[in-house]
Amino acid sequence: MKKILLLSFSACILLASEQNFVEFGATTKSSKDNFSTIGENSINSQKAKSESDTSPYLNFFYGYNLSDSTNIYASYNNELRVGSKMNTSFGNFNFGIKYSAYDAWEDPFLLGTNRVETDVRELGAYLEYGLSFSNIHQGKIKYEFSSADYDKENIVKELEREGYRHIIGFDNMWKLKFFERDINYMANVSYEMYDADGKASAYDRYDLILGFSTPVSENLTLSSFIDIGKKNYDKSNPIFNKKIDSTITGINANLRWDNILNYKSVYMNFKAGYLEEDANTDFYDKETTYGIISLGYKF
Repeated sequence: MKKILLLSFSACILLASEQNFVEFGATTKSSKDNFSTIGENSINSQKAKSESDTSPYLNFFYGYNLSDSTNIYASYNNELRVGSKMNTSFGNFNFGIKYSAYDAWEDPFLLGTNRVETDVRELGAYLEYGLSFSNIHQGKIKYEFSSADYDKENIVKELEREGYRHIIGFDNMWKLKFFERDINYMANVSYEMYDADGKASAYDRYDLILGFSTPVSENLTLSSFIDIGKKNYDKSNPIFNKKIDSTITGINANLRWDNILNYKSVYMNFKAGYLEEDANTDFYDKETTYGIISLGYKF
């Protein structure tokens, strides 16, 4: 599941009034990705085969107000976060620690022989600062850091993947009216630097995310986003004798249905998305289509 919610185009703005909720559901995913462990152990070609997977979905947020200006919380959406939101005379801050765990191949490049899975853990921290340029604008500047630890890697030194992840982002939302309809417009930019031990696995990634969210009826809200990005690896890959570069494109849509059967605390989310990485080497090409159906409860 790691990185399929990656088009996590969250419309939440720092220190917005966030209600406690829990969501359960199911995710179905079809992907072509040589690095994903949902596929076959053995591959015989550089071109990835299509694989499908269905898994449980969990998303929650629980916060507790220590005072009018301070909130502590725990949340989960593909990674666990525990942090605090503070409204101060210097501005609004959100900070905490984060943790995620997932599987990877000890050596994803093996052809014609069984590959072995290994566990990966990422532990890090994040800091966000909320700001507003006008009464129709909300935004945040964020920095995230994490360390990726692989239980075992059976790979050449230049391709070792343990390392440190740095993410810098600037998220923006404008609340406007269009033909008497309330529409929230989003424009986010982010830069990710993954400093791997093997510099052929280290990369820089740049993303621009554009989207909107608007009510389509009293209880239905539609959100949609596009992602345009670029990923550039630092050093030449010793297997393919070239530096790997890829272009990233994605689209995501979410339909939220509130007040199901007149229960104000119950809602459903229907999400669908597509994400592609088109690389200059077939082995690094990635393509993912996914759908999520979930039932939520606000409290």
